[in-house]
Amino acid sequence: MANLHVALANYRARLDEIRRAYPDESEDDLADSFEGEAGDLETAILNSLRGALYREAQAEAVKHLINVWHVRQERHRHVAQATRAAALQAMQEVGISKLPAADMTVSIGRGKPGVQIINEARLARRYLRATYAPNKLKIATDLEAGIKVRGATLGDAADFLVIHRR
Repeated sequence: MANLHVALANYRARLDEIRRAYPDESEDDLADSFEGEAGDLETAILNSLRGALYREAQAEAVKHLINVWHVRQERHRHVAQATRAAALQAMQEVGISKLPAADMTVSIGRGKPGVQIINEARLARRYLRATYAPNKLKIATDLEAGIKVRGATLGDAADFLVIHRR
């Protein structure tokens, strides 16, 4: 990207030189004269975009690796959880409540009872929570259809690059 900034600075400097050398020329005439001067800048733009495409591919590869490692992580967690459950069951079955060892002491603990909702409709309001968020898709659809929406408007569209790969 540094090369792109340098090429753009050089392009601007060369354009300023031409404007100073030909102050009476129109912008259209200067643009025609300057047309061939953008070669280095165009090369820098293309090379920068090739670098961006490479980095996007690298990001996708890292994303894939993260997914692979996430699956592996979940598998390890599942096996650890199943091993703990099997150890608990074995201790309960034979009546062991505490098992000391050199590197650990294992004992059976009692958890807190969890809340079970039997009939949500019968709960008082103080036990409920509601969250509201703008439905931006609905708002955009209505605004694009010409319907006024109080408190919302469409923002300016942003330019973006389109790269077609061969």
